[in-house]
Amino acid sequence: MQNKIVLGLMSGSSLDGLDLAMVEFDSEFISNRKWKLLSSETHPYSSDWIDKLRTADISNPLSLHQPFGNYLGDLIQAFLKKQKYAPELIAIHGHTLLHEPTDFISVQLGSAQAIATKTGIPTIDDFRTQD
Repeated sequence: MQNKIVLGLMSGSSLDGLDLAMVEFDSEFISNRKWKLLSSETHPYSSDWIDKLRTADISNPLSLHQPFGNYLGDLIQAFLKKQKYAPELIAIHGHTLLHEPTDFISVQLGSAQAIATKTGIPTIDDFRTQD
């Protein structure tokens, strides 16, 4: 088995931008936990997106889910143009609108399908609902 390169994304409530981290995981990662950070960057959000995320309506999160995923796809493409590595997978945490772990409720923005469609790279998401 070969090492795997994954691009991880994180968007926090600080709204400072999208954190991107390109990581190489050792082929035996499950047993040895070896990995290497290849590249990272925080890409600032546009003022338009800062306003949209700051005022997002929790009663209608799907209105931003797909558009935000498309926007993230654009940011990812800009990041990847500067890289000498190509990820096999993208993992997105999402932008948290609501997180109530005691009630097993978590609402994250950023459509993985939109990102996968825009980048052509398989994308996984929904990491918080099991918190």
